[in-house]
Amino acid sequence: MTTRPRIYIAGKMTGQADFNYPAFNSEAARLRAIGYLVENPAEGREQPTWQAYMRQAITQMMKCDAVALLPGWKDSRGARIENQLAVDLGIPAKPCSEFAAKAVNPNCWYCEGRPVLNQANCDVCQELTV
Repeated sequence: MTTRPRIYIAGKMTGQADFNYPAFNSEAARLRAIGYLVENPAEGREQPTWQAYMRQAITQMMKCDAVALLPGWKDSRGARIENQLAVDLGIPAKPCSEFAAKAVNPNCWYCEGRPVLNQANCDVCQELTV
């Protein structure tokens, strides 16, 4: 059995309506639906300062195998820091759109070629990659 990759979501929050939580939460739901484990900074505890939010976010990111970058991330000081840290530490960082479910193997004896897997991520015919 393979381990599902854990993905951190990075993007612009400061200065955005509702801190851009709807975009973060939508992407988290999409990634979870295709089988990834997700660290979503929008789900973290409220913090008193930007610096405290960043400490919390970086702690979340350090648990991850990859970073998913929301559109507009380059306009965010925090997301740029997260991206650079990921690059420096050898953690893959790429646009959210590049994280997608692989197609089901039609010859898989477990899924029997169904368009829907027998489980969220069939370890027999499909592996999620970062």
